[in-house]
Amino acid sequence: MATHNGYVSGGRLLHKGDITWADKTAWSDYTKWIEYTDTSIETETGAKGTPLRFESNIIDLGAVKYVYPVIRVGVDGHQRTVIEYSEVDSNMISPKTTIGYYTHNNAIGGAIVTYTVLDYTEPGYTDAGNGVYSSTNYDLGYMGFKARYIRLTTYVEYFDNNNQRQQPILYNVNTEYRHDTVERVLEDAIPGDFIQPTSTPQHYIGANTGPDGPLTAVNITPHHNALYPDTQPVIIEKSGAGVTFAVVDGSGNDIVDWTVDIAMKSLPEIHETPQGVERVRGEI
Repeated sequence: MATHNGYVSGGRLLHKGDITWADKTAWSDYTKWIEYTDTSIETETGAKGTPLRFESNIIDLGAVKYVYPVIRVGVDGHQRTVIEYSEVDSNMISPKTTIGYYTHNNAIGGAIVTYTVLDYTEPGYTDAGNGVYSSTNYDLGYMGFKARYIRLTTYVEYFDNNNQRQQPILYNVNTEYRHDTVERVLEDAIPGDFIQPTSTPQHYIGANTGPDGPLTAVNITPHHNALYPDTQPVIIEKSGAGVTFAVVDGSGNDIVDWTVDIAMKSLPEIHETPQGVERVRGEI
């Protein structure tokens, strides 16, 4: 089930602060709607307290699919949405992949691995690439993926001009998981067009769709070659970086002189925005 560290009022999720009746035992002691005293991440974020955190239910797509998320978040403050996904684990324990990290363990008290604390800069400008904590890389960017189970965690921060936490509010998290693709065709490709690491059979690397998301489909069509009438292209690996392939004859031996056409489909490129995550090249 969905969890959070706030309270719901009028269809909004608000941070509840950390003052309790153990701290103040009379209504007259309460002079503000929200107060923070927690110092666990004060050094890291510059203020007492914690961000508002909402973790969604685990979403089941019904089958393993290639998808990319479009996420729109309504907040007072600034938000960052972390995406966890898995092809097989409905409990989202292991194996799973996390992208769009905010803290290293996706917990409020974890080390912040983005380059800035939320609300000090506008999202989408400085938090791409990898963040590093304790010699480990954490993927700060967003891209499409292959999964059946998905969970979102949204953090919201809201500071005043004195770097003190105010009342962050989460109004909504709207998500779509789309599967439209972009296409690219390499025509009349030859061995010299690709990187050729040492391997048997000879592998060729470098066919991709550019900055877009992971490849979803690849079709390699060999041109006729009288010396090799049984030319057979073989896909070795299809990943986010592109396709690795070999070209062999019917006996599995390398063919070193070939020409092929390669048709590829991939999920489109996506990126973080102040409102969530969007497709870079506009909407379909």
